[in-house]
Amino acid sequence: MATKTTINVRTDAATKRAAQSVFKRMGLDLSTGVNMYLSRVAQDKAMPFTPRTVNGFTPEFEARMIRETAYAEKYGKRYKTVEAALKHPKWSMGNKITIDSATMMNKGLEVIEARWLFDLPPEKIEVVVHPQSIVHSLVEYIDGSVMAQLGVPDMRTPIAYALAYPDRVDTDVVPFNLAESSPLTFEKPDEKTFVCLRLARQALNEGKSYATVLNAANEIAVYAFLDKKIEFTKIPEIIEKTLDAHSPIELRTLEDVLESDRWAREYANKQVG
Repeated sequence: MATKTTINVRTDAATKRAAQSVFKRMGLDLSTGVNMYLSRVAQDKAMPFTPRTVNGFTPEFEARMIRETAYAEKYGKRYKTVEAALKHPKWSMGNKITIDSATMMNKGLEVIEARWLFDLPPEKIEVVVHPQSIVHSLVEYIDGSVMAQLGVPDMRTPIAYALAYPDRVDTDVVPFNLAESSPLTFEKPDEKTFVCLRLARQALNEGKSYATVLNAANEIAVYAFLDKKIEFTKIPEIIEKTLDAHSPIELRTLEDVLESDRWAREYANKQVG
């Protein structure tokens, strides 16, 4: 029988209360939760997550660049109808995200997300057009190696990963066949064509409340297009006008965020008419 021992862990009171609350919802006490964590570390001989340093990566795995891939027509399409814009040849993602994909705003928002999730400066996050939608992202490390995440374009894969993390669950996704997936091509996006991608980068670089306004204005414009109130080409126009009219503020509280969001929606709605 294993010998029991006691460990003392120092942490701040708020962290302890938050952890106790989480464990309680799982039917566990704090001691059991900590013991399960230690058992997992001992079993895997590794932590169940990657510890982050100030720059967002542990020193031995520091990234030089993150590349997000996007499906897009080479020169973009100016869709005449909602029905045409919703016929995505690769993904099934729901109406709003499908339109975001057509304008490439989805990638603009992902660039903003990646900046904060991985604590990277904007210039270390790139977007490349990849028509085959097989390579979903790439991370280039300081030693020159590049790790890519590949798979068939099926939203069940990222959903299953998010729900089961850090474990993996079986899905009915069609197995990936590398030999049948070639060629895999990549190219730089034309930000003169995909204005929304440029606007997202602009909002990220300018900081303050601009990203909140960008997101809110985009939602108003996309739903106006889906409701057949505006043409497809009006989506980036409404977003840009809203950003240009905005007087940015520092987001120090939730109320600041909500007020910026409210203002942007009201202004964008006026542009819809």
